[in-house]
Amino acid sequence: MGINIKFKNLRWLVISILLSFSLTNSVLASDQKKIKTHDPDSKIIINYENLTLLYQATVTRPRTSSRKYAAKARPGIGTKVNYSSSRPTRLEASRVFFHQIGKEEQESVHMLRLGMESLPDVIPLHTLNRNEQLAYWLNLYNLTVYDEIAKRYPISKLKKLYNGTSKTPSLWDEKIININGINISLNDIQYNIIQKSWHNPLVMYGLYQGTIGGPNLRRKAFTGKKNIANSKIMLRNSLILLEECALRERTLLYLNSTKEAKNYFPILTGI
Repeated sequence: MGINIKFKNLRWLVISILLSFSLTNSVLASDQKKIKTHDPDSKIIINYENLTLLYQATVTRPRTSSRKYAAKARPGIGTKVNYSSSRPTRLEASRVFFHQIGKEEQESVHMLRLGMESLPDVIPLHTLNRNEQLAYWLNLYNLTVYDEIAKRYPISKLKKLYNGTSKTPSLWDEKIININGINISLNDIQYNIIQKSWHNPLVMYGLYQGTIGGPNLRRKAFTGKKNIANSKIMLRNSLILLEECALRERTLLYLNSTKEAKNYFPILTGI
């Protein structure tokens, strides 16, 4: 469906970002000498249009089903073998068309990621307000997960990738991201940057994990204006799709407290 056409625009991401920020940078030259974590009065707005183009070309929109099972059919012998989940919510999460991403498109995705990593070299993060900073970290995290899964496709199970093995560390612990010459990991972004700087638990639902049942990957990049509002949407979708949630007669029977949930919701530690 013309995915290659949309990917052509991504090749110009690094150039367009450098041009747009070089103009803004000259205005804020004096402020850059100040040492601070953020600038509450900053008017800088990062345009993530190219990232949105990528997601709109490859990510499906999540839908909510009627939650009703279809009537049982009477198939012939050997005509209805199904090894996948039979839950009525199994098709509700967003999906990424990784199978449509060829070698050339993968290079464009990686270029887009490198452009995101290079942003702090052009405009220091401390010159942004907190909303723009949060949007940047959420987008960088999600794009990195997207890029790493695309490299490994057709991988179908992420358990070993997430937990690591005796020979290889977890992908989330590897220092695969370079910001201002410092190598950091996905977990560094989530736990050492986002969690310690933004105490709103809703941000957890903006972090794409590459799994069905986790936060959906949005078809639009986060922005400084709507990152928390969009995280509320992610929360709603995640609670609907979590495999650990079971709704019976309008009663929540069980919610498994994951590592992420425990960090943001200490009350769940004893569950």
